[in-house]
Amino acid sequence: MDFKSPDISNSLRQRTMRWRLIVIFATLIAFSPVVRHEFGGWDDEQNLTRNPQMNPPTLDAVARYWRAPNFDLYVPMTWTAWSALARAGYMANAPSPDAHLNPYIFHTANLALHATSALLAFELLRRLLGRDALVASAAGALVFAVHPVQVEAVAWVSGMKDVLAGALSLAAIILFLDSSRDAKTRWPTYLLAIVTFLVALLSKPSAVVVPAMVIVLDCLVRGSPLRKSIVRFAPVLVIALAWAIFSHFIQQAKHIDAVVWWQRPLIAADAITFYLAKIVWPLNLGVHYGRTPKYVLGDHGARWTFVVPCLLTFALIAWIIRKRGSEASRIALTGALLLVIGVSPVLGLLPFDFQEYSTVADHYLYLAMLGVAVLVAWIVRRTEWRTIVPIIITLLGVMTWRQARTWHDALSIAEQTVAVNPLPGVWNDRLTKLLLERANAQADQGDDASAIATYRRVIARDGKNSIAMSNLASVLASDGKLDGAIPLYEQALRIDPSLESARVGLERARSNTNPR
Repeated sequence: MDFKSPDISNSLRQRTMRWRLIVIFATLIAFSPVVRHEFGGWDDEQNLTRNPQMNPPTLDAVARYWRAPNFDLYVPMTWTAWSALARAGYMANAPSPDAHLNPYIFHTANLALHATSALLAFELLRRLLGRDALVASAAGALVFAVHPVQVEAVAWVSGMKDVLAGALSLAAIILFLDSSRDAKTRWPTYLLAIVTFLVALLSKPSAVVVPAMVIVLDCLVRGSPLRKSIVRFAPVLVIALAWAIFSHFIQQAKHIDAVVWWQRPLIAADAITFYLAKIVWPLNLGVHYGRTPKYVLGDHGARWTFVVPCLLTFALIAWIIRKRGSEASRIALTGALLLVIGVSPVLGLLPFDFQEYSTVADHYLYLAMLGVAVLVAWIVRRTEWRTIVPIIITLLGVMTWRQARTWHDALSIAEQTVAVNPLPGVWNDRLTKLLLERANAQADQGDDASAIATYRRVIARDGKNSIAMSNLASVLASDGKLDGAIPLYEQALRIDPSLESARVGLERARSNTNPR
């Protein structure tokens, strides 16, 4: 197509702007529930709501984040962004010490960053497929943006690490690829790309994968020789390697059982299989899957999941050999490599702290979904499958909207997590605790019917929760239902004879039952 023609050029610009707006608005609609959500409790408490350095944030506190790691992670750019948001929405006259921060500002910022990532994915795909490949690029960008596995990073306030680093990583990839296009602007663009990459690293260390992704795209899609590409991006590879070593020593895996070196590839293969399954069939998503190294290597059948990526790898290699360097084989390899490279820092080849709970987590897929976006964009561009892609994108968007609603607050997150992974553990205990807090709040507000129902949920989950029994008995007694209150008081005292509220309540209930 001759883009030098003014009419054609103007038409292309108009259509490009139209598709940009479609990508942005579709992303905003799919994630629209999150902007009215509360803090999620999970890490949000230690990072923000109960962090003294955020209540209120100060320049001295920000400086400390730049001088040293915090919670075994050096992400000063993320801390700076959080501090700015905390200052912008700080409520001095809050009803409680942990209610000074406005959650809506943080959620809106996450969504704005994710919409930016969607737009950057669209621009990157246009550069790879051709600037007139608008429909294909938009399709790929939309799958990247509205796939349900992205909900965790966007809806979780503490997930700003992922969306901020992800947006900056996508911008850096675009700039690195653009640096080879025009000799006049090569070095300024290259230097700007390095600066953007460094800021991404300061947002989250997982951005170390950017140089490898750039080389994959440069060689397999752009057609550059591998040696030339490695030489061109050697400075960035050195930076990434140095940062990876630095981050590894900062973020020591102190809380997980040691795993023999030859078992780590099995754990990594299980993680890849798990991620492939969630990408293809994104149901039952939660924050805690319980796929620890011990679980994977134990008697759960999970230790055989390494077979799946092995078979897929052999099939891909055989297909590539058969196609002999065709565009289809190169794009398939590109998508696979981008996906694996994107999650490579957290596959378990090197231990990391979160493996105490699970090797896999949805937010680890944030940047890796670029591989899926490339595959989808090429399919829409080149094959007859393009007709079903809009249907798939619509379904993904609806699923994302529904999944986002499960992130409304700490209780809804805990309920979803336990529904996905009902095995006993920290999240079961957390759900019981949050339900008890909700019941107490309902009772304080005079909503006895709701409080009674919630207390019964607590007791159904934990049959030895004497506090819930005593509190439920108190609500029943206040409603005049002494026949129901007295047995609950008695049961609470059998479990905990020292529970004063149950003893006093029982005496009062008995005296009201048998007045002198």
